[in-house]
Amino acid sequence: MAYVLFYLILFLLAFVNLLVFLVFNSRQHNFFYGLFLMIAVIANGGYLFIALSNSLGEAVMATRISYVGAAFLPGVALFCVLELCGIDIHWYGRAIVAIWAAAVYGFAMNIGYSDRFYHSLQLIREDGASRLGYQTGPLFAIMVVQIYTMLSLILIVCIYSFREKQSVSYKNMIYLLLVSLVAALGYSVGKVLFTTINIVPLAFMIDGWILLALQRRVILYDVNGIVADTIVAQESYGYIVLDLRKNYIASDHAAQKFFPQIEPLHVDFSLPKDDPFFVRLFKLMDELDDTLNEAVGYVEQNGREYKVAVDYLKNKKGHHLGYYVELVDATDERENERQMVSYNEKLRRDVERETKHLKEVQDRMLLGMANMIENRDNSTGGHIKRTSMGVKILAKELMSRDEWDGVFTAKYCETMIKAAPLHDIGKIAVDDDILKKPGRFTPGEFEQMKQHAAEGAKLLHSVIGEIEDPYFVQIAENMAHYHHERWNGTGYPDKLVGEQIPMEARVMAIADVYDALVSKRCYKDPMTFAEADAIIKEGMGTQFDPALEDVFEACRPRLERYYNKQLLLADQAV
Repeated sequence: MAYVLFYLILFLLAFVNLLVFLVFNSRQHNFFYGLFLMIAVIANGGYLFIALSNSLGEAVMATRISYVGAAFLPGVALFCVLELCGIDIHWYGRAIVAIWAAAVYGFAMNIGYSDRFYHSLQLIREDGASRLGYQTGPLFAIMVVQIYTMLSLILIVCIYSFREKQSVSYKNMIYLLLVSLVAALGYSVGKVLFTTINIVPLAFMIDGWILLALQRRVILYDVNGIVADTIVAQESYGYIVLDLRKNYIASDHAAQKFFPQIEPLHVDFSLPKDDPFFVRLFKLMDELDDTLNEAVGYVEQNGREYKVAVDYLKNKKGHHLGYYVELVDATDERENERQMVSYNEKLRRDVERETKHLKEVQDRMLLGMANMIENRDNSTGGHIKRTSMGVKILAKELMSRDEWDGVFTAKYCETMIKAAPLHDIGKIAVDDDILKKPGRFTPGEFEQMKQHAAEGAKLLHSVIGEIEDPYFVQIAENMAHYHHERWNGTGYPDKLVGEQIPMEARVMAIADVYDALVSKRCYKDPMTFAEADAIIKEGMGTQFDPALEDVFEACRPRLERYYNKQLLLADQAV
């Protein structure tokens, strides 16, 4: 019974080999590989049926089936080798091989009818299994001659291809030689060493494994099939295929045209390590990993520049089979890129220059508008310039303090300093009789004067809202609108309380009041610095943000130096 199990297992394994070939290698089906595996299944089925035979007639019929392998597999193996080596024989050559195989099988079909192939037939049963006892006849020798003739031809084709065809993998030829040798050994040596069991079906099953392994390798070596599966071939593209050990496998005509040093390479041998192109390939393959779609570089050759993209060659399950290299003549593209970069850089510089010029014009217009308005006000000569400097001194101190880190950024302070001259721009809406009045305002006049805060914000929004950075516009509006608000909510125009007042307006308020205190007005003499400092400090928590008291105190020396310098310049002018 053990013999029956042996033949059953070999039949099932041969069948599994055929299924694996059909299911997992559908893209690269090779007709002769599939035919070989199918014949092996039929032959192994014949050996199984011999073991299961209950009569001599059944054993003879099963033997006829089993000889499908002996008759046809040597010729199929030869066709596999010829196709692998790229050797095409005339149709009559194929016909001779096929007719010879068919004739041998026809001789085997005469078993039981004639004594020329087998004679002295008898059914032998041992350990629950049957086998056919026989003596060979003269026609059996023809089958032996066929087997060894096909094997000899396979050896000749392999030796010729190895010496003359650099594009043929010697490893693949070894695989096919093993297929033929295993089958031949199964028929010859097996019959000598094993008398009660036939190891030919074992040879067929092993041949199936070898063919499956070879089929997987053929996918790697078929550069045309690879290109068809990965990209649409174009004349400007070239391709190279390497195995996982970075040995050369195949390349197309375009790749050899781009890089003539590829053409002399021998299949299955390593790339030269002294050529700059191959050195670059090695580096790109080393950079590649599963997280990177492809490794890309550029190589110059004969005055042309080529884009080199390296990626893994994978099967359907994502397993790495090797590397494929895509070569693209990118000379014109790279030159266009360089020209585009140069043009974009020039355009960027031109835009920056024009933008800077436009901003300067805008800034001059805004400052000119503010100065024009100030010239209408008899009581505040130089106020814009001095309060802007006051804001600048306060802002720089705030920017240097850790407790204000993240609030008084460089951008925020620069914008606040730039917007400071516009804080009184709303005075353009105030009547000249009030604005140019040499003395103090009446309550009614003061109410009209207070409108300049809200009017300034509206004016800025309408005039610069569409042409300036929104960030600058918002800060300028806040400084104009709320610089007369008080911390305790008694200011104007909206009576905001505490932190409802924007920070930029709180800073502007200190600079505005300080200038009003230490400057001469038509209705008052300037206060001393000490008097002004006392008033500012007294207003902390009522008029001003108390958190700015230390900041103001730290800025006092710089404010006093600045105002002393302004007084000196005024005296010199007189």
